[in-house]
Amino acid sequence: MPIKIDAKLKRNIILQYTVVTFAVTLGVSLLLGTFLTQSLTEQAINAHISFFPKIISLTAKNSPGIYSFILSESASRRLEDIEGFASGIESFSSVFRVKIWDSNGNVIWSNDRELIGRNFENDPNYQLAIHGQTNSLFQLPEKEENSSERFAGTVLEIYTPIRQADKVIGVVELYEAAHELLGQIEKNRAIIWSLIAAAGILIYLLLFFIFFRAHMAQKDTILKVERTLDATIYALAYLAEIRDIETGKHLERTSKYVELIVKELQKSSGYSNYITEQYIVDLVKASPLHDVGKVGVLDAILRKPAKLTPEEFTEIKKHSVYGAEILKEANKKIGFQSLIEIAIQIAEFHHERWDGAGYPHGLAGDKIPLSARIMALADVYDALRSKRCYKDALSHAQSVKIIAEAKGTQFDPNVVDVFLLKEKEFERVSIELAD
Repeated sequence: MPIKIDAKLKRNIILQYTVVTFAVTLGVSLLLGTFLTQSLTEQAINAHISFFPKIISLTAKNSPGIYSFILSESASRRLEDIEGFASGIESFSSVFRVKIWDSNGNVIWSNDRELIGRNFENDPNYQLAIHGQTNSLFQLPEKEENSSERFAGTVLEIYTPIRQADKVIGVVELYEAAHELLGQIEKNRAIIWSLIAAAGILIYLLLFFIFFRAHMAQKDTILKVERTLDATIYALAYLAEIRDIETGKHLERTSKYVELIVKELQKSSGYSNYITEQYIVDLVKASPLHDVGKVGVLDAILRKPAKLTPEEFTEIKKHSVYGAEILKEANKKIGFQSLIEIAIQIAEFHHERWDGAGYPHGLAGDKIPLSARIMALADVYDALRSKRCYKDALSHAQSVKIIAEAKGTQFDPNVVDVFLLKEKEFERVSIELAD
């Protein structure tokens, strides 16, 4: 299954674009959403805790005894100096506990009396606050000194410096039930994720729409170019064939024969990697050019209404070389790999024989390009089935017998095997496109 999906991706540019664009849009949306929600959370918390220094300052002014309480020695501290201050703080929002530290990290007052007198100087949040920075953290109360607050669920601990004449003299630690703040943050996060999701979908659809229109326009242009190329190839091939008085629908039939052979040959394990879909398309399109070199043969020979002499046959055999030279010159103008390269192969080598007795170079076996070996059989079958001035058309059965007997001598054995497998379809084409 993964192999099929991979192959489908390679062939389908729209599917490739869809997958890549979706992945990129999703990735960007996730990064943006994560960044924005984190920023929102930090801003919401910072905005929330920014009120507490003002509240601490205002409450301290209403309970001035807090300053003497913090600065006094433990033996001289009076609880009445702190009760009003602590009550004032606890009346704000969802604060349910207050803890006061002195400048040495000692807890000098707490709702939990067991903590009074204990030292937590190394607490990092206390250290930030004693140096003037309000800070906070969310947690379930699990630290030893917070064990009595576990009933409150998630707690926001706020560490706020308490100042006298711009000097930090202690720290107030507030315990606030965080469910309302967290609930509001979650609502805002959900809104952000919804907006990002909607924006991501909208952007994705817009990009897909733009790409699809551009792709279809390009596809239409390519189709027109391909049709123009096909027509040009056929016109060039027909220019050569029209000079031969006996060719008829030879070009159309041989193209069909070539297509039948190469598609069946692709199923064989020995050729499956070599014969790609593009190779098939190029071979079928190039096949009409196999005799383009006939334009270089004299009319007196090419249009002779009788059997050729040995000298005339020698001359007409040169059409293979002529065709290759014409196409090689055209290929130089292209500058990239194209179907012209296959056209050169079939034009130059389609009269070579498997046993090496063909022309123009006497190549044998696998040294003959596969395209030419396929074209050779298709060309001969059509010649056998066609009437000439010097012979009658042979029946399909007779033609099949001749080709089967030439297996391993004139023709590639594998190509003959495929022909024998598809010979009924060859017969159908020869009848449907008969001259």
